[in-house]
Amino acid sequence: MSNVQLTLKRLELVLTAGWWPVVFLLLVWAVTLVSYFLALVVPDLWPSVADDPASFWAQLRLYCLGWDAATGGYRWQYPIANVAVAVAFTVTIWALWPHEVGCFLRALRARTGRGGALVLAAFVLLTAAVPLVFSPAAGGKVGVTPVEPYAAPGFRLIDQDGRVADSGRLLRGQPTLLTFLYTDCPDACPAVVSRVKQALERMGSSSDARVVVVTVNPGRDTPERLRGQMTAWKVQAPRWSLLTEQPAAIGAVLRDYRVAAGGEDPVTRTLSHDTVGFLVDRSGRVRYRVDLLQVSPEELSRIWSGI
Repeated sequence: MSNVQLTLKRLELVLTAGWWPVVFLLLVWAVTLVSYFLALVVPDLWPSVADDPASFWAQLRLYCLGWDAATGGYRWQYPIANVAVAVAFTVTIWALWPHEVGCFLRALRARTGRGGALVLAAFVLLTAAVPLVFSPAAGGKVGVTPVEPYAAPGFRLIDQDGRVADSGRLLRGQPTLLTFLYTDCPDACPAVVSRVKQALERMGSSSDARVVVVTVNPGRDTPERLRGQMTAWKVQAPRWSLLTEQPAAIGAVLRDYRVAAGGEDPVTRTLSHDTVGFLVDRSGRVRYRVDLLQVSPEELSRIWSGI
């Protein structure tokens, strides 16, 4: 008998031995644990994908770890509900098929001793503990990456008033946050702006901190649209500057700062882009790379005021 046939035979014995409720239950917990694993790994490997609120991975991170990419906040009810569903499956199956569950546990103990039961219990407890231990809320300085200071790449763009905006003027003399957004963004960009405004409020009116926003949708974001968007976001010059230019010029800036921005979705007409910010000190050097949908306003204001 080949290995494949032997494996199929064993699977048949498992499913016909009265253990199928337990097999189904273990699959539920296995899928739950794999979901947690992917929710943890994908943001590190593909941050721009996981931070897009419309993506599957952002939704997976919301339901497994409670991190809401649209608002930049942590929502406990989602991971609690996720674990509660798995626990409800466990209790229901144990209540409806106590004999089958008992047979499985006795067989497991006969083959592995008490160690097998302990391993099974540890597996279940580990699955339930993952969203609590590895949640973004437990991570401390989430979204903040200090970098070896380097001169901010230069650019010449057009601001919301149609004037030439030179990086030598905008990125020097004041602690500046440079980020990349666009006017039609329905969720991530307003969340970023709200978070930045909260950080500025914490720094107080005496702070000379400045915000420079470069559009990632130059084909649509004219100076007039940028000026209207400042009203919609309730921000004002000179503290805020919104910049645009021809697509080639914007593309060069995105490449220089290594910011990812994808094409337009034909259905939702949204753009996939990094919600990244660069904190530039008074001498025009980049000091921090910040994920503006993960960093808290408190942490952002603290490091921003310290550069």
